[in-house]
Amino acid sequence: MPRKLLGVSLDELEREVDATTIALDVEEEAAALREATAGWPALVDGLRGEVRAQRRASLRLAARRARVNRRLDAMCADFARQLRVVLADDRKHPRWVQFFKMTPSAFVRQPLEDQVRAVRGWLSTEEPTLAASREALAALCTEAEGIFAEEAAQGHAVAALRGRRDDVAGALTKQRDALHRRLAEVAAERDLERSWADGFFLRG
Repeated sequence: MPRKLLGVSLDELEREVDATTIALDVEEEAAALREATAGWPALVDGLRGEVRAQRRASLRLAARRARVNRRLDAMCADFARQLRVVLADDRKHPRWVQFFKMTPSAFVRQPLEDQVRAVRGWLSTEEPTLAASREALAALCTEAEGIFAEEAAQGHAVAALRGRRDDVAGALTKQRDALHRRLAEVAAERDLERSWADGFFLRG
């Protein structure tokens, strides 16, 4: 019997489909059953196209996140330098502590989500040193929050695609089993070896 395809990689799925399709194509005794696999390559190609599109979307999100993170880090570090000058480097001053409960270098190393929440807090104050960069900081926070939302949606899309891959694997498994039974019938009718039907599928 053909092996079950649930849980196999997309490359393995493609190899299985190609192997059976090609075996049917070259075996004259099975010519009448070639149509049984006609829709298989399209199933795998469609799935591969979705995987590729999803991978590109994930890479684009990661690149956008990295870009926003770099820009926000630079602006936060610049604000810290300006505030130190204004406060004569007094890091115990209430205004300093209000914005930096950790060192600026540690502040920019924290997760972007935490950093954005902190900067949103900055923007709710009337700190005059923020005046020149307030608009740009707000825009970066908005962009980052949009990315977070897209990443959450991407997570759902990944799960949905995994479900579709399982559906395709399950459907192909059923069709392969049915094809194997029909091949076995052909073998019996034509007095071929009992293992003849197995030869149209890769050995697990």
